[in-house]
Amino acid sequence: MQTLEEAAKQYANTKSSSDVFIESHIKDFKAGVEFAQRWIQVEEELPEVGEMVLTKMEKRYGDTWVQNYYSTATRLENQGEWQTVNWVDHSISFGHITHWRYIDIK
Repeated sequence: MQTLEEAAKQYANTKSSSDVFIESHIKDFKAGVEFAQRWIQVEEELPEVGEMVLTKMEKRYGDTWVQNYYSTATRLENQGEWQTVNWVDHSISFGHITHWRYIDIK
């Protein structure tokens, strides 16, 4: 698998042969990757109701951090209630979803 740097250079070389434009294309390619991989905080924005997204859930036991879990989930109609499909632990009783991102960028 290519690194981000290798993929960006390969993309840039297909777009231009000028060093000035190649650097610009590399920068643009990396910005696109950063956008696609961005985790959105649930306090900042929520997905549409019923849309399946990737989620990051913080699990705690009291005040002690245990682990982050990653899953897919659908936001239900009420304010921020989620239905999750968690492959590691089907219980979310000791945790909450903190971030999400699209599975497919629209």
